[in-house]
Amino acid sequence: MNHEFTEQYYLLTKERLLAQKELINELGAPVIPIVDAIALLPLIGEIDTFRAKGILNTTPGKCINRNVSHLFIDLSGVTLLDTMVAHQIYQLIKRTRSQ
Repeated sequence: MNHEFTEQYYLLTKERLLAQKELINELGAPVIPIVDAIALLPLIGEIDTFRAKGILNTTPGKCINRNVSHLFIDLSGVTLLDTMVAHQIYQLIKRTRSQ
């Protein structure tokens, strides 16, 4: 019985952590509608490789779902903008432009 309880507790904890991680990723790159077909992507804090790839993978889909034709990317809150981040932002622009 102790083993079964421990296993169920582990699975529940793992599921909660994955849900929280997904929520953090969602809130880390919100596409905020301003007016029809125009939205804002405010980026704040450090952007590492993992976060940059997440932004690159999720933002185009969010724009499609919200029928966004113009996306303003606000980088004023980014503490460090290195070449990797700049490249990812460039890839994001290319990917959203082609959709």
